[in-house]
This record gives sequence, structure tokens and C-alpha cells, in this order.
Amino acid sequence: MRNMRLALGMGLAALLALAGCGDDDGPGTDAGGDVGTTDTGGTDTGGTDTGGTDTGGTDTGGTDTGGADTGGTDGGGTACDTDADCTAGEEWCVGGECVECDNGGLVCDIACAFGWETYERNGCFPCACAPTNQCTSDGDCDGGTCYAGAFCWDWCPAGEPSCCFGNVCSGNGCPGPNPVGCITRGCPEGAECQDFSAGGECVSSNCGCSGGSWVCTDDCGGGSCAFPL
Repeated sequence: MRNMRLALGMGLAALLALAGCGDDDGPGTDAGGDVGTTDTGGTDTGGTDTGGTDTGGTDTGGTDTGGADTGGTDGGGTACDTDADCTAGEEWCVGGECVECDNGGLVCDIACAFGWETYERNGCFPCACAPTNQCTSDGDCDGGTCYAGAFCWDWCPAGEPSCCFGNVCSGNGCPGPNPVGCITRGCPEGAECQDFSAGGECVSSNCGCSGGSWVCTDDCGGGSCAFPL
């Protein structure tokens, strides 16, 4: 009888064990062959659409400087009426336009004839010679008149000594210009002063204004101007 109960107990235990094995292996993989293919949703990145950020080929418009208008003349320089309109020491006014000046006189070795000297113009020192000035205005002539020389800038008003070389003080009342020769008064730009032996023209070396008329010495030592052929 005892053996029969033992056998029945063992059988019951076996049945309970089999019932516990069932389909479900617990929290692990489904022994039924169904692993359930855990759905992670395959996180849909959707090939994240960055839209190839549209910069639109940012239009800078090729900044239009318009070829900065310096207000100059057609030659490209700044328009001017006198040397004072140009940068001192760098430019002077020629033909109504500021152009680079000649500063060669600072380094050149030039021998000036007739007692002429190198000169300064608007702070520039060209490698060139000019007759000396006795004056640049009437105020330099002790009550007399400052008569303009012949070596003047192209913008210089006729008879204005402040923009000429070869100026001479003399009495008041005579019409300009002074008829004295070029050794004293100089020559217009581009012309050359020649003495009598070279030019052959007899021009007085000294003239003065007296009583409203020019009175000159009777000699041919004044020199005459000649333009290159």
C-alpha cells in the first residue's frame, strides 16, 4: 500500500513538471520556435531630409564699385585750376589735371646757365633750371610793380607773377611784359634761352619802367627764346 502511494506521488509530480514546461520558457526565447521578431520599429530615419540647405548661391552682386569716380578728367587725374588743387610735394596742375610732379631735382646734378637755379613748385623740386625772382607780388617791390617773368605755368593768368619765374621789380605804370631778354625773364615752357652768339637776336639785358614807358640799355646781351624745330 505504501509503495502504491509513493508511485502515485511520483507520477503526479511528473505530470506537474510536464505542465510547467508548456510553451512558455518564461522571459526567454519562445521555445515554440516563435521568437516574435521583436519589433524595434526599425527606427525610420527616413533618410533625414536635410533639403540640401538651399543657400541660393548667395548673391553678393559682385560688389559694384563702379570704378570709383575720383571726379577727375578723362585722363584719370583730379581736375584742377591751379597747383594748390593738387597734392603738394607729389603733384602739380598741368592742362587742368593733377599729374605726378618731377622731384628729380633732389638727386640730380644739373649745371644751370646764366646764373639760373633749380626751383621749387608746389613742394616739388624738378631737375630743371629757372631764372631767379626779384619778387612774387607788388608787395616785394617797395612801392613799385612786380612784373611777371616769362617762365610760367600753363594755368597762370597773364601778368600774374605768383606763378612765374623771372619776375622783376620796376616802376609803376608800364604795360607788361617787361621787354628785357630771356636771361632775366626766362622763356615759356618748352622754349630755350639763347644768348646773342647762339641766337643772333639782339635783345637788351636791362630794362626799367620810367614815366609809364620802358627804357632799355643799348646792348644785345639779354638773350632770346627759341623753340625746338
